[in-house]
Amino acid sequence: MLGKKKMGAHGVVKQVGVSSKSSESRLGAKLRTRKKSYAQRRQRRLSRRGLLIGAGVACVALLAAVGVGLAVYFATSDSKLALSESNASEALVEAEGGQPYYALCAAELGTAVNPTGPSTDAYLLVRIDEAARQLTFVAIPSNVTVWQSDNDATPLYDVRAQQGDAELVRQVAKLAEVDIAHFAYTTADGLRDMADAVGGVPMVLSQEVDDPRAGTIVMAKGEHTLTGDEALVFLRATNYADSLQAASRNRIDFTMALAERALGAPGLDFATLVGDLGNYVSTDYSASELIGLGDVLKPLDTLTVHRAVMEGHTSAASGYFVYSDERWAALMEAVRNGADPATVDASGDALNTAAVSVEIRNGAASTGMAAKLSEALVAEGYKVEDVGNTDDGTIYPETLVIYKDEAYEGACKAILNEMGGGRIINGGDFYSFDTNVLVIIGRDWMPIE
Repeated sequence: MLGKKKMGAHGVVKQVGVSSKSSESRLGAKLRTRKKSYAQRRQRRLSRRGLLIGAGVACVALLAAVGVGLAVYFATSDSKLALSESNASEALVEAEGGQPYYALCAAELGTAVNPTGPSTDAYLLVRIDEAARQLTFVAIPSNVTVWQSDNDATPLYDVRAQQGDAELVRQVAKLAEVDIAHFAYTTADGLRDMADAVGGVPMVLSQEVDDPRAGTIVMAKGEHTLTGDEALVFLRATNYADSLQAASRNRIDFTMALAERALGAPGLDFATLVGDLGNYVSTDYSASELIGLGDVLKPLDTLTVHRAVMEGHTSAASGYFVYSDERWAALMEAVRNGADPATVDASGDALNTAAVSVEIRNGAASTGMAAKLSEALVAEGYKVEDVGNTDDGTIYPETLVIYKDEAYEGACKAILNEMGGGRIINGGDFYSFDTNVLVIIGRDWMPIE
């Protein structure tokens, strides 16, 4: 056997011993043995990266889901709101950015006896000034006479019933001398359901509501939270001392109270109400535009709100609303300028009916027509001096209101408005009469019963 030295010399190594001593401390060894290997560290980094990517993907997926949800919400809401059965959009004029614009609101209110029908319409023209946070409401009677041509005077509600919403928008725009950017329409059922949807509409009634034509519900003067059925009776009622003017003011106040109730809902609830609005209202506004408008206008109690009602009276001869051109022009000039119409002196020169003498001839071959028109004109103050039948043997197909002195052309228009139809002509030398105005009743005129 070779000794260790000799083995070493011959290159033979049978065993390598481990030294029992090291320069590394126990703490260092402990820390070293706890360190992760490179592979482990890389795996951990990859795992963290995977978690971050997963979280990012989840966030993107969540945002995408929310986006899809919002898109579906707006698409569904816009579909329900859309004027699918109305041609109003044909007459709307896009508002100029940053400038005041106008919206026309129409409602078919119905009556206790007839729950539907164009003659029960109510119209509100609204000037919206977002920059100044100002709203101006103008109530326009639906039975006001408008002129579609030189020879055709007709109530506004017939325009809508016969030619659609587009012609209604055009006629109101012409009447008010403004462009109309938006249109909204609802029915009695829609109004009832909207009031119930917001939990009732708080109102302070300035006088008792008790109108059998509106419904069987009676409401005392004072504070109320109107249910849908109560709201409908309130909006229909017209048997007040100042009749249409009082009813129009009530409708404006109700519109503001309903809007305030809706805008007072928390954010998500308001969006839900807008989403449901299409169940009650048809409009060219989109859901996003309505939400944006609500954000601009709320809180409503800090807005400047003006109210105006077209002045005039309902004709005893035709049942149509007759107004003063001068007073209406002064009111609308104030509205267009952003002024309060209530502060405007709208006492333009009104026709002195007592200074207008009238002769009436029945050319319709129907008994009693001239006498009935005479009663109606006398009730308005005209001086009716002669009543009878035409003596030329002609049956007139249309009513003629005739003047010879141009100073009485305005009186002829006022009489035609009272009658609700017919044609004004300058008689010159073709007609002989001694009064200021001659009326020949034609087959086209029928007095109201």
